[in-house]
Amino acid sequence: MVMWFCISVPLVFLGAFLGFRQPAMEVPCRTNPIPREVPAQAWYLRELPSYPIGGLLPFGAVFVELFFILSSIWQASRAPAPPRPPCPTPRRSRAAPMAPAARITAARRRACSTASTTCLAS
Repeated sequence: MVMWFCISVPLVFLGAFLGFRQPAMEVPCRTNPIPREVPAQAWYLRELPSYPIGGLLPFGAVFVELFFILSSIWQASRAPAPPRPPCPTPRRSRAAPMAPAARITAARRRACSTASTTCLAS
């Protein structure tokens, strides 16, 4: 408040004093003393239609920006599907001989070969 009273107010009065002491400014070109008729405004330049038009542009810009920002946030929050758990034993071809300890039962073989997400426990 002190800066305003000590700096701004004296500068306003100093500028007014110096401005009134200057001679009047001369215009660089001649003006026509006959006034011209002002043409009628288009319908979209009148007062009532300009309200929605003037509000639609800023709203549209903000809407598009927020749409992209929020959709990028929502897309990132969706976690991908978890991977399928592996089968408990590695699958071998049917022609290859298997050791007795590595044999899997028919039920476990079917569970690992189908598209189920879990394999049967041993």
